[in-house]
Amino acid sequence: MSDTSVPRRSGVDDAADHAVELLGRFGRWLDRQDEVAWPPVDHEVRVLTAQFDLARDHGADLSDAHGFDITMNLILDSLLSTPELKDPEAAQQALSTMAVLQDYASFQSETADDPSEWDAILDVFDRAFAGEEGAEDQNDAPGGSPSAPNTM
Repeated sequence: MSDTSVPRRSGVDDAADHAVELLGRFGRWLDRQDEVAWPPVDHEVRVLTAQFDLARDHGADLSDAHGFDITMNLILDSLLSTPELKDPEAAQQALSTMAVLQDYASFQSETADDPSEWDAILDVFDRAFAGEEGAEDQNDAPGGSPSAPNTM
């Protein structure tokens, strides 16, 4: 008698299926938002998909806060060692990618069973981008230099 059952799938396949499902939920969440970091929504989902691939390549899972932290460290290490960031377009792309990750952390914070770790991640983003907003406010003051338009 031959075995006609479906072979048991590996953990890698299960993780990939979970990532696809999570990315779909993220896209639907973005559709309901008034504003997204890097429109259109499908572009933001593609950017996040690339970050999921990066995380998986390094043994991390971007679907949990610990894996997110590992992935952020990988991205920041890569950004800091990239000489192309002296190019304003490359720097803007890097900032936009970070803004997509901030949107993802917001999604997780709103949808997770226990959002506390995601809330802590959002606090880090808020502190990081607070300096940027303060600089923009200073540039708008009399005598300040005009700031570049914010495309995030």
